Amino acid sequence: MNLEGYGVTTSDLEIGIPLSHLEDKKLLLPIINQYAHYLETDNLAIAGSLFFKRYAVLTAAAALDYYGLQQKRVDWLKNATFDLSQFKLFVRGTVKSEMAGCWEDQILSRHLFRLVEMISKECKINKNILWENVAVRLNAVLKRNQIKYPFNHLEFVHSRITQCSPQWLEHMDNPLKKYCHLIYTERKTCCRYYQLEKKEDGMDYCLVCPLKK
Repeated sequence: MNLEGYGVTTSDLEIGIPLSHLEDKKLLLPIINQYAHYLETDNLAIAGSLFFKRYAVLTAAAALDYYGLQQKRVDWLKNATFDLSQFKLFVRGTVKSEMAGCWEDQILSRHLFRLVEMISKECKINKNILWENVAVRLNAVLKRNQIKYPFNHLEFVHSRITQCSPQWLEHMDNPLKKYCHLIYTERKTCCRYYQLEKKEDGMDYCLVCPLKK
């Protein structure tokens, strides 16, 4: 699949839990609490935001590259499992079945939508922050591939993600429309990375933080 750069790899072993299980708050909240411990924070809003920001790389960003840019159809997401200890997705065995429907429906409007609703409620964090966490990951994929793919193809993929009333959102307002861009831009909301005590060396703010001056 060539998605190792996103943290998605194949394995003959059964590692982690199916992605759908994360939609159960009895499983997701202990995982976020464990991630908070790793971040050395007791603030669930910070932990929930930064967990979801990283998780969006494994799911939304990887799916955009594979299904949107590469235009491949194998449904590796169906058998993917999440392992927090390595923060990776593992796909067991050789997957041959094709995805039914579109990846935007399966990942954005179903799986990630459910996680946004749950994390926002349980961790007391604004949904806009969580959706922009997804958007910045999608933006990074589009920016990184501007040389590899024709610009009109990138525009087409971008338009599918940002259309006003996409079929995969069932006539709801598209939460990604105002945050997903082909051209680099700073964030409108803050992911709260700057509030961590434990940060990467020399990185007081995330790269597109609106508070960074």
